[in-house]
Amino acid sequence: MDNFSLSVVIPNRNDGKFLKTLLTAINDQTLLPKEIVIIDSSTNDDAKDIIEKYDCTFPVIYHHEKKAYPGKARNIGVELATGDWIAFLDSK
Repeated sequence: MDNFSLSVVIPNRNDGKFLKTLLTAINDQTLLPKEIVIIDSSTNDDAKDIIEKYDCTFPVIYHHEKKAYPGKARNIGVELATGDWIAFLDSK
């Protein structure tokens, strides 16, 4: 499956404490995504700090959006994603 190109889009709002667990679970998969796109509309920097410190085997694209409900955040994530396939996950 060398040509499998999957981007995972994750909207996040003030759920940074769950991101490390989520990234670890994704990182432990047999088939890894091309990238993770996190659209963060948090009122704090918890998610950004976790992403900057986390060592992934795939790129994590972080985008802060001042106010974005999940639907808007997913749409932004799709625009930023470069994979042929897109999967959506919840930050929890």
